[in-house]
Amino acid sequence: MVTISKKEYIIYRQIKTLSLEYGNKIPLSIIKMELELYKEYLENVLNLLTNKGIILHEDNSIRLNKMDEEIITEDKAENINEIAIEDNQANEDHEKLAIEDNQTNEDYEKLAIEDNQTQVKEEAKSLKLNKKERKSLEIIENLVKDDKTVSKYLLEGNLLYGELKLTNFSMYHVVLSLENNGIIKTIKKIDGDYYKLLI
Repeated sequence: MVTISKKEYIIYRQIKTLSLEYGNKIPLSIIKMELELYKEYLENVLNLLTNKGIILHEDNSIRLNKMDEEIITEDKAENINEIAIEDNQANEDHEKLAIEDNQTNEDYEKLAIEDNQTQVKEEAKSLKLNKKERKSLEIIENLVKDDKTVSKYLLEGNLLYGELKLTNFSMYHVVLSLENNGIIKTIKKIDGDYYKLLI
């Protein structure tokens, strides 16, 4: 006999219901869609059920391993509707917290981006860069992706034909100076040459 919590029972019961429709191999995407729960909450409960041997998780699908007679809830609740109401309230509260948490994360990410841009500007000021190099650094900051890289050809094209309109000689001099100052470095990726912003 396996003892499970109320939240585990609710998800177990839904998996059991879905198994009638999908057989004993329910796609994980269907479970997520049907339960409409916060992803981390659902994964946590599925892991608990898997660890207790109630379900088997294989190939992005779930199947039942134990049946009703082997499973009881922690408080041996007789009225499953009561449990469902409580869990539904908990899920709603969890979703509200998740929304608030998501908003906090978005605010934190905005602050982190602003903080990073300020830090890059402060570090650039502390280096002895001339006007072209500083302007080139601003262009690099605007072009880099999340991984702080920019295609070599995109950057060089922007320096040659963009706002600065550098000559080939000036452009290579600026790039070399930024590399020597440890601001950028050349890297190779599968799809070509890139510059990585180091500050």
